[in-house]
Amino acid sequence: MTQQHDPNRQGYGWKHPLVGGVGVIIAVGIIAFIDDMYARIWLIGSFGSSAAMIFGFPDSAFVQPRNVLVGHVSAAAVGWLCTYAFGPTWWSVAMGCGIALTVMMLLRSAHPPATGTPIVIHFLNPGPEFILVPVAIGALILVATAYIYNNAVHKRPYPKHWW
Repeated sequence: MTQQHDPNRQGYGWKHPLVGGVGVIIAVGIIAFIDDMYARIWLIGSFGSSAAMIFGFPDSAFVQPRNVLVGHVSAAAVGWLCTYAFGPTWWSVAMGCGIALTVMMLLRSAHPPATGTPIVIHFLNPGPEFILVPVAIGALILVATAYIYNNAVHKRPYPKHWW
């Protein structure tokens, strides 16, 4: 019987967790700064989870640019469509999350934190422009920050593949 991979038992030492945490601070900080500057929401909870995965586990298939971008945008579109079609009900948000995962998997762009994006849409009930701003632009900021930070500062290659 083979032992399963457990990222909590890799023995990172102190550098990887510290550098990953600083990356999260920078990426979320950029989006939060933009959020403070404009009279609209830019910072959504699923971005925090995305940042944790991108900077903590940059080699994961789930955090490559295609997965982050297509995952968040497709999940937002599905979440918005479910909320728009059925209203902000308990079952429309559940359908939004489930269908979002299905769509991401069919598009070969699964990004687990994006499954939370329909929940944000459920509570905010925004217009369809929310899919572009903040979701698409915010996901792009996360990927761009990870690219610059991981390659220039941390000296570790990100992404493993672009698309």
